[in-house]
Amino acid sequence: MAKKCFYDVLGVPRDADAAALKKAYRKLAVKWHPDKHVNASDAQQKKAEAMFKDVASAYDVLNDPEKRRVYDQFGHAGLEGGVPSNNAGGGMGSMPHGFGFPGSGGGQTFVFRSTGNAPHFGGPGGVDPMQLFAEMFGSSGLGGMVGEEGMGASRPTNDDPFASMFGGMGIGSHMPAMSAMHSSRKRHRSPNGDSSNGLPTGITVRVRGLLNSPQHNGQLGVVEQRTSAGRYVVRLQNNERISVQRANLLQQLQVTITNLTSRPDLNGAKALVVDYDAQRDRYVVQLASTKEKVSLGRASVILPEDSSILVSGLTSSSGSALNGKQAKVLGWDKAAGRYTVAIGGCGRESDQIVKLKPVNCAA
Repeated sequence: MAKKCFYDVLGVPRDADAAALKKAYRKLAVKWHPDKHVNASDAQQKKAEAMFKDVASAYDVLNDPEKRRVYDQFGHAGLEGGVPSNNAGGGMGSMPHGFGFPGSGGGQTFVFRSTGNAPHFGGPGGVDPMQLFAEMFGSSGLGGMVGEEGMGASRPTNDDPFASMFGGMGIGSHMPAMSAMHSSRKRHRSPNGDSSNGLPTGITVRVRGLLNSPQHNGQLGVVEQRTSAGRYVVRLQNNERISVQRANLLQQLQVTITNLTSRPDLNGAKALVVDYDAQRDRYVVQLASTKEKVSLGRASVILPEDSSILVSGLTSSSGSALNGKQAKVLGWDKAAGRYTVAIGGCGRESDQIVKLKPVNCAA
């Protein structure tokens, strides 16, 4: 597949200066940010993610004088090491004599990594589209992505990159709803920067159920941030960051086994949730004492207090409205066999307190 021209991706002329590049990037990064397309079709979400990466890659190259010079002369082949060295012959297909980056030696070809259809440049992992977005909108790293706070950093309530950009782009009616949602979330912030009923930063999770990016399913990662659109930024073991919905994450929680009739010797034992069997709707847990792995239904596992859960499987007219909402476990009623959970806002005054069976609480 032919690679896209970086100038065309940003919609700028070949003599565009740094200011023009920055303006084009900011406009397109907001337009194609995945968090703006969470309610779109799978195809539209996939397109948005691809465009978001393309825009980041184009800006990363054109805003760097050395990379841009190589790209202008040799195109994508020059960035990906496809251009012959001087020893392979002269002409337009070779690197100029004496050209090189530090550590590569003069006159030697250098290689920028490329992954999939979106080029990645520089060190391991290449340009990080989410990191670049955060940096370009005045935030220190991923903790400020999409106007969120995180990792102990604080930002002004109105420092929302979507809000700051939409006013000058004719988006108009789209902005009030997003701005209101963002402001509401900031008013109810827990000390660690996350919704108190959502996944906490730093917790280990396993990715599951992704349709557009199935290669990530089964991988372990750490939650770094919750975005203003409710998605979670997860750093995988290979240091790649992905943004996914809560339903696609399984927490690695310390739990207590209960109500087992086939293995009563395990009742009361401590175990770690390590995986989930979607076909059988059962957790795979590893016993703390013996490291044995056991497949258990939700009713045989007691989740710890203060853990975040996802409500599911309620069928009554009032209960079905709660499906898909995140909640916090306040306690376990052994006699009733139900959790007491808080659903809704982050402040106790706005939480809805309900009793739920284990089968309706997903880790």
